[in-house]
Amino acid sequence: MLNSVVLIAATALLLGPVTVSTPVLLTEAAILTAGLVVILIANVLLLRIGLGPLRRLAHAMTTTDLLRPRVRAKVDGDGEIAALITTFNTMLDRLEAERALSAARTLSAQESERHRVAQELYDEVGQTLAAVLLDLKRVADQAPGPVREQLSQVQETTRAGLDEIRRIARRLLPGVLEELGLSSALRSLADEFTGPSLTVRHEIAPGLPALGDNADLVLYRVAQEGLTNAARHSGARLVVLALARAGDAVELRVRTTAGASTALTRPPREPGSAACASAPCWSAPTSSSARRAGAAPRCGSPCLSATGRGAPGREHWGRARCCPRRRNGGGTVHGEYKIPGGKLVVVDVEAEDGVLRHVRVAGDFFLEPDEALDAVNGALEGAPADTDAAGLAARIDAAVPEGTVMYGLTSEGVGIAVRRALAHATDWTDYDWQLIHEGPEAPALHMALDEVLTAEVAAGRRPPTLRVWEWGAPAVIIGSFQSLRNEVDPEGAARHGIEVVRRISGGGAMFVEPGNTITYSLSVPEALVQGLSFQDSYAYLDDWVLGALGEMGIRAWYQPLNDIATDQGKIAGAAQKRVVGPGGGPGAVLHHVTMSYDIDADKMLEVLRIGREKMSDKGTKSAKKRVDPLRRQTGLAREAVIERMISSFTWRYGLTQGKVTDEELARARELARTKFSSAEWTARVP
Repeated sequence: MLNSVVLIAATALLLGPVTVSTPVLLTEAAILTAGLVVILIANVLLLRIGLGPLRRLAHAMTTTDLLRPRVRAKVDGDGEIAALITTFNTMLDRLEAERALSAARTLSAQESERHRVAQELYDEVGQTLAAVLLDLKRVADQAPGPVREQLSQVQETTRAGLDEIRRIARRLLPGVLEELGLSSALRSLADEFTGPSLTVRHEIAPGLPALGDNADLVLYRVAQEGLTNAARHSGARLVVLALARAGDAVELRVRTTAGASTALTRPPREPGSAACASAPCWSAPTSSSARRAGAAPRCGSPCLSATGRGAPGREHWGRARCCPRRRNGGGTVHGEYKIPGGKLVVVDVEAEDGVLRHVRVAGDFFLEPDEALDAVNGALEGAPADTDAAGLAARIDAAVPEGTVMYGLTSEGVGIAVRRALAHATDWTDYDWQLIHEGPEAPALHMALDEVLTAEVAAGRRPPTLRVWEWGAPAVIIGSFQSLRNEVDPEGAARHGIEVVRRISGGGAMFVEPGNTITYSLSVPEALVQGLSFQDSYAYLDDWVLGALGEMGIRAWYQPLNDIATDQGKIAGAAQKRVVGPGGGPGAVLHHVTMSYDIDADKMLEVLRIGREKMSDKGTKSAKKRVDPLRRQTGLAREAVIERMISSFTWRYGLTQGKVTDEELARARELARTKFSSAEWTARVP
């Protein structure tokens, strides 16, 4: 084409009015020279224009980077040149698609391997170390003083190893990412890296678009690697983990106080709301001797600690009080509720002018059809903020489409999650749990220890505590409001040497014998059960036990109000007592459970007066058939059952070995003498 243009111009010169003389005149030579120059310049310009697309293509070929996708050469020119550029762009599309597919397969393989390793750490190493830790405790309890100190050091080393294995397993398999989404996972990651020498502040923007599981996983791993590098190499005291919109994309940035940062931008795959975000509060011990002293509170805004330093030698523990994040003059609050036997329900909501606004329900449940989730959110939108859980559930039931299937989810569970959000409830993982498992004690002293330890938790001087009892003598423990003469046959009790003690909680009588009974107490901050009814709090506080029993092959469920049962019969009963905090402030809850490991049913019937009315509402005609012991259902030794229960709790929420302090023990002994061993208290309801 270009040569044709030049040839036409030359032909025009030849056929034009210009003549050439012989010899050539000077003016004619000048004209011919000028014509040739014009032809050459025109040829150069036309070739430059015509070959421009090829130069741009060559530049694109040398600068293309597959790590920066969607950069393409501009298609221009005509004919073969345009076809060549189009072919090159098509090749880039194919290469990027193949690279993305390869990366996805690699990522999937890596995550599968991480999942396998984490599972093996839990099933093999973690469980073994937990059993070793309990064995060391039993040996230490029987060892002489010098040896006991050495064994205590070995226990601490083993416990540190178990904590490290749990930490590694959590990093290998971030369950919170699967259950609650990217925002909650990044907050949890920031909490994990926060410690005495480093504070990680998270800045997660609201209303982020959905990215898809693979993109969420990539962003989480990038954040994990960035925080690891910052913690190990930057020397910074403060690191900011930020996730925000960047135009039509989402940008993740890890920034230290020195200004160095790692950023990753990911365009959203499709529009939608981001996964619901979690902002749990955590109560850090204020004592320098505490295990995680100095760590920053786990919430988006500061948490308030109601306690400080106490008398010399006394450890004080802060109570968790969740401070809701504020937005536009309102407060977005976050609530979670694990439905017993079901899935986790998460709710983010605001209360404006006495009604619910901006309600977002999420979780790892199953719900069909998809539109039902919008119906659930819509049913809660505008509801009076003081509506109870049953009222919220009724609104949901009326709003969801006919034929809606909820699996692992109930409308009541959503209502409870909303109430917990509005009540600023805390979660199990917001606390450092302590285990007390010591030698046998008299029944009256066990009652006193429950009262003293729960009062200490209410006052903020003790962390939430799991106490496993060892009985020093057989006993009948009657509920706070039971009639002594109606519940106990005094002649049968005297004949079998059974002590009768009244506890501070309600509920029915317990027949216990050393070696045949497993009893434990939970002394927890009231904030843990905020938003739950009394009935719901029973199932909530014992959900971990159902999981532990399931790991032992027992399919158990909670039978309202306070029984744990299987298809073979009742295996446990629970009771609770609320304790008010100092000055009428937030208090604590005592939740204790007695499980039947084995039972002498004939002796029990000689001591307890179990009336027909009691049996009628349980659907059984015989008290012997009502209780089915764990020994028969598990085939395990009592100590093994306890070990597995403690191990399950430890794996879920963390647990450190503790003990009853000298002051707590002194107070409990005095209380056992003056109250729980007194005839006046025992017969307060004759």
